[in-house]
Amino acid sequence: MKFIKNNISTLLLINTASGINYLFQVAVARKLSVEDFGIFNSLNALVAILSAPFSIVTLICSRSTAQLSSNSISCVKTLIITALKVMLFLGISAFFLGVMAMPILKQYLHIQFNLPIILMLIYWGLSFLMPVFNGVLQGLKRFEGFGLICGSYSLTRLLLGLLWVVVLGWGVNGAILAEVTGYIVTIFLGFWLLRDLMKTIPEPLEENLWKEMRSFFFPASIFTIVSFLFGNIDILMVRHYCPNEAGLYAIGSILGKVCLFIPSAFNYVLFPEAVLANESGKDGGRFLWIVLGLTLLFAGSTALIFCMWPSEIISLFFGIKYQQAAPIL
Repeated sequence: MKFIKNNISTLLLINTASGINYLFQVAVARKLSVEDFGIFNSLNALVAILSAPFSIVTLICSRSTAQLSSNSISCVKTLIITALKVMLFLGISAFFLGVMAMPILKQYLHIQFNLPIILMLIYWGLSFLMPVFNGVLQGLKRFEGFGLICGSYSLTRLLLGLLWVVVLGWGVNGAILAEVTGYIVTIFLGFWLLRDLMKTIPEPLEENLWKEMRSFFFPASIFTIVSFLFGNIDILMVRHYCPNEAGLYAIGSILGKVCLFIPSAFNYVLFPEAVLANESGKDGGRFLWIVLGLTLLFAGSTALIFCMWPSEIISLFFGIKYQQAAPIL
C-alpha cells in the first residue's frame, strides 16, 4: 500500500507539472508562428539529445543514495558535493564547446540569429546540475520534494513564458529564457530541500561505490542515449529537411508523447523501491508488474482518445493554424 500511495502522490505532482508544461507549449504555440514554433522545439530536442548521456546521473545518484542512506546519511552529502562539482565542470565545458559549434548548428537548423542558440546553450549547461538533485531526492524517497522541483520549474517557465512571449512578444528568445530561469529557480530550490544534509559532516565514500557507479554508468547510458535519440532526433531531422513544416510536426510529436509522460511518474518511484528491496534481500519483481499495469491503463487510454479525435484536440489546444498536424498525431 505504501508503494501505491507513493506512486499516486508522485503521479499527481509530476503530472501536474507535465500539465503545466503543456500549458506552456500551448501558450507559446498560439503566440509564435508555425516556423518559430518549429525552431523552438528543434532547439529543445537538441538539448534533450545532447543531455542524454548525463541524464543517467539521476539513476546513479538515486541508486547510490538509496544504498548510502541505509548506513550513513553523512555520506550522501559527500555524494552530492562531488557530483555537483563534476556536473558543473561538464556543464561549463559543454557551453563553450557549443559556442564553438554555433556556425554548424545555425546551418543545420536554418537559424539566422545567434541569441536563441546562446540561450539554448546556457539552458543545456544548467541542465547538467538537475539530475543530481532529482536523483538524491528519489533515493531518499522524498517524493514530495522531487515533485516540488518538477512543479516549480514548470510553473516558473509558464509564468515567465506568458510574460515574455505572450505579453511582451519576445518570441523564441523569451520562450528559451523562461526555461533558463526555471532551471535557476529549481537549482536554488534543490539546495533548500537538501539543506538538512548540507549541514551534516561529510564522510568519505568507499572506493567500491565509485567502481559500482562507473560500471553502472556505461550500460545504462547507452540505453538512455538510444532512448533520447529516437525520441527527439525526428524533430531535428524535420527542421533540417522540411523547415517550414517543423512546427506542425512538433505539435503531433508533443501531443503523442503525452502517452509516455503520463505514466512516467511510476518509474521514478519504482527504481529506489526496487533498490531497497534488493538491498533487503526481498523480491522486487512485483513492482514491475504493478507499474506495467498502471502504465498500460493510463497510456492506453490517452492514445485511444488521440486516435478518435486528433483534429478536434489540436484545434482546441493549439488553434486552427496547426490543424494540418492531425494526420501526424
